[in-house]
Amino acid sequence: MLRLRPYKACDADVITKWLKSEYALRQWSADRYEKYPITSDDMNAYYDRDKDSGKIWGMTAFDDTGVIGHFTMRFPNENNQAAIRCYESCGFQRVSLPEPESYRCMGEVWNC
Repeated sequence: MLRLRPYKACDADVITKWLKSEYALRQWSADRYEKYPITSDDMNAYYDRDKDSGKIWGMTAFDDTGVIGHFTMRFPNENNQAAIRCYESCGFQRVSLPEPESYRCMGEVWNC
């Protein structure tokens, strides 16, 4: 049975191994990490830095075999169409901001 819970520091050991390219890391993380590849310590430092801000919520999906998914809820308009479809299929709705946040990443402009 699939379950969802708040991110735990021990999850980073599994999650960081899924990121097989810098492009995948940048798309997944919205360029929140300075270097590729990231380590478990990098991921935990990211969550520790903002854990009390109320701006991000790390969530981990798991089943009887262990950790099988992870996402961070931040901004609803990520530059990741697969993630957007996933969120919308779960009932999330798009919202409009007065000015979308954007940044340059790997030679492209990505909107948040």
